[in-house]
Amino acid sequence: LTIRNFKIQDENNNNLSIDGEIKSINTLPEFDISLMSTNFQLMNTSAQLKNGYHGRLIIDSKILIKGNQKLPIITSNIRLKGNSDFTFIVPEKKLSANKGEDVVIFNETLHLHPLINKSSKQFEEQSTIKGYDISSTIEVEREAVLRIQIDPATNDSLIVKGETALSFSIDAGGKTTLTGTYNLYEGSYMASLESLVRKKFFIQQGSTITWSGDLTDAEL
Repeated sequence: LTIRNFKIQDENNNNLSIDGEIKSINTLPEFDISLMSTNFQLMNTSAQLKNGYHGRLIIDSKILIKGNQKLPIITSNIRLKGNSDFTFIVPEKKLSANKGEDVVIFNETLHLHPLINKSSKQFEEQSTIKGYDISSTIEVEREAVLRIQIDPATNDSLIVKGETALSFSIDAGGKTTLTGTYNLYEGSYMASLESLVRKKFFIQQGSTITWSGDLTDAEL
């Protein structure tokens, strides 16, 4: 199967172009496919979908698909453009914070805010995508807005703008890794503690978010 300049168009008439071949001669189907885009609107959704993420993603991309049906190998370079505005909602089991051991003792029978009631069990990040070898470089332009919503009920959230080039991968078993540093241009963090405290903190230019493997365990 040969594909030549097959185009998918977004609502703004920007194209995602697909070229390549899928070969199958007495073997598993083998892939040799490329996908290219400029200013392509990958997503534009609202919070009403309640699927853990929403917003607008505009990307430049170069994606290569090799390998075969048993193990597709996907390498990509993706650039998130400045007019993107994306929100990710952290799953409750991933919420964590310093409990203040030896300073304050919490009664574990109380219903505590998930940021305080940290589980001692460490979760290894696993993707639902398995059977693929995926590696990607993800660049973000300075004006792109990224939100990490800690608690939808209180609207606790981290909002940042900045520049980065991150390395992201998923192995055949579904293990995900993310490495790199996000250099922040501006941002804020809205935090609340039950009904007692609600405070907005502003992040200074020059601050960083660094990932060293686990995409849900960054150092801020």
